[in-house]
Amino acid sequence: MGFGGVIAAITTVAASIVTVVAGVPVVVGLFHTSGPTSSELERTPNLALEFWDGSSNPTLYPMSIHHTKDNDDSWIDVQAKRQPFIMRFPTLDASSDWGGVHICAWNDDSIFNVTPDTSWADGRYESPFVAGKGLADSHAGRASLPLTNEYHSYWVDKRIDHVSDTKDQIYISKLDDTPITQRVGNLYLTVWIDQNQDDEINHGEFEYVVVHFGS
Repeated sequence: MGFGGVIAAITTVAASIVTVVAGVPVVVGLFHTSGPTSSELERTPNLALEFWDGSSNPTLYPMSIHHTKDNDDSWIDVQAKRQPFIMRFPTLDASSDWGGVHICAWNDDSIFNVTPDTSWADGRYESPFVAGKGLADSHAGRASLPLTNEYHSYWVDKRIDHVSDTKDQIYISKLDDTPITQRVGNLYLTVWIDQNQDDEINHGEFEYVVVHFGS
């Protein structure tokens, strides 16, 4: 083929596509930022959450974090079995009246809408996490997550198991009154822990999680 011809070739270089046109290499997608990327991790970046299967010999579920351009909308993917699961986190400071773990669980990502640095007591803030929207449970808990995009469940005191001096956990076996073994579709969670106990939902105090249930 003569110099004026066009030669198209695709070569993989550092996970990039190199297209050669008229003998001139053009690098395409060397730094791809328009879509989400993922990487494996053992715990979530903000709250250090870990997800384990709920068997008598628990194993850690694999997770990946998906980054978006602004990072505020990033979320965690958890690859789980369709069975009860355990969520572990660093031991909580129970000295605050508003301590504990707050979880909003729903069927889609419409609950990934936290407005950071907003007081939970602010009545103008439409959120499942404002005051008065915590769902009551028994003193020791029933291992059930309520499915609602308007309220949140509140885990504190004997609803939380103390695994060690540095680790706490909660055990989930049902969504509303339906066993997780019968769950169809993904489970979407927004988790908030008021780490600095200022009664505000600050940056770094919440996590978006998608639990993908396999076989």
